[in-house]
Amino acid sequence: MFNSLVFFLLSGNGAQASTYYLSDVGIRAMGRGGAFVAGADDISAQWYNPSALTRMHGTHFQFDVMGVKQQVYFDRLDYPGEGPIVDGNPTDLMTAPIRNTALPLPIPHFGFIHDFGNPNLTVLIGFTSPYATDIKFPEGGAQRYSLEDSLVIHTFTGPAIAYKVKPWLSIGFGTSWNYMIVGQSMQVALQTPFAPCDGQTEDPQCDIGFEAFTKDAKMFTWNLSATVESMDKRFAGALMFQPKIKYDATGWLKADFSNNIFYENGTILSETSEDDHVTLTASLPMIIRSGLLFRPKPTVEVELSAIYEGWSTLQSLDVQNVNMTIEMTEFLGDAEITDDISLPTNFTDSYSLRLGWDWDLSQIWNLRQGVLYESTGLKQAFMNPALVDRDKIGLGLGASWSPNPKWTLDTAFFGASMGSWEVNDSKTRQISVYVDPFGEEGAKVVDGRPIANGTYRSSSWLGGLSLTHHFGQQDQW
Repeated sequence: MFNSLVFFLLSGNGAQASTYYLSDVGIRAMGRGGAFVAGADDISAQWYNPSALTRMHGTHFQFDVMGVKQQVYFDRLDYPGEGPIVDGNPTDLMTAPIRNTALPLPIPHFGFIHDFGNPNLTVLIGFTSPYATDIKFPEGGAQRYSLEDSLVIHTFTGPAIAYKVKPWLSIGFGTSWNYMIVGQSMQVALQTPFAPCDGQTEDPQCDIGFEAFTKDAKMFTWNLSATVESMDKRFAGALMFQPKIKYDATGWLKADFSNNIFYENGTILSETSEDDHVTLTASLPMIIRSGLLFRPKPTVEVELSAIYEGWSTLQSLDVQNVNMTIEMTEFLGDAEITDDISLPTNFTDSYSLRLGWDWDLSQIWNLRQGVLYESTGLKQAFMNPALVDRDKIGLGLGASWSPNPKWTLDTAFFGASMGSWEVNDSKTRQISVYVDPFGEEGAKVVDGRPIANGTYRSSSWLGGLSLTHHFGQQDQW
């Protein structure tokens, strides 16, 4: 019964992502379409390329807020004659299109940079979060067997340090403590040997509401990078490596039978059933970022970046210590589910190319723009309304305003489209709990009917502001 829930814990929240989030942060970076590796020059260097921090001299404090919204549309395939039985006759299984109704999710990012008066050494302490979206679908909608609501919080907090080894070479190292919370809700179908839940008809009175919540507050990661820059500052190249992150979470699962027909007629005695000690293990991907930068003149900067995310490391999600009991009438006895679960995900590696530029119009104004192409890490047959991702094209626009040497205000807008597509061979099926009170197994997890075939459309929109205070930067001009 937990397979589908677990699947969403790490993969059901793609915010225009190759899988579950877009691995980018930063207002300036998104204004350049994510092409911000070789040319990183603010707190986002902690994420893209810590060695680029040697470009920052003096002391700076920066605070960003980005709003993230993913538009998701799903019109499920209709199944004439395959709906619930009414008066002895099957009805048509037809559903209305659904959309993500969640409001844009605000995501903060802030950091403090200081060079200790040493032109070759820069240190940053920062807090950031990869850009994920909030997902909320209508209760009882066409997607109810994959997702109704979700919550994802993933933060990185820690230091980064950069040192200029040679006038043309800088190296950087960052480490961070990760905190991750994931919550989901959905419907699971109950099947029995007797009517009305003796088939795969998706009868709402046979549904069981499910919620899951997991948390890992012990995740640590690091990244290492190097930047090479010509002495005339016209050319630069950078490379950054971040290893995969192990997600080892604990949490709870809760089943709600209050709207199920067998609870209403007294066959099932539990209004709810909980397991407070499940564990979930998985690996988030290794990431390699690279960038080449060219300055045709001092006021213009152009960068081409390439990003690799090794999502193929996440081939399965493994849930252990499952122990949930469905209390039934004394005549029937209780049903228990105790099996560990390993769910294949079949993710593939993803790649991204970004081309971005910025132009200093004056000491006060800077404009930037960028385009992005990113391949998906998800095979189409494994897509469902909780995990919507395809190859995408994105466009970023941004600007900076520095009214005086001590303050800079940045803004950025970014949009990405995945287009519209049809899924007719989905491998995502309804998760069902088959309960046979007279059988030896009592309760077991079984696959129901296909639930993810249909028409999909998706796009993502990001917009935000950043404010930076430069301490004692009277010579910035």
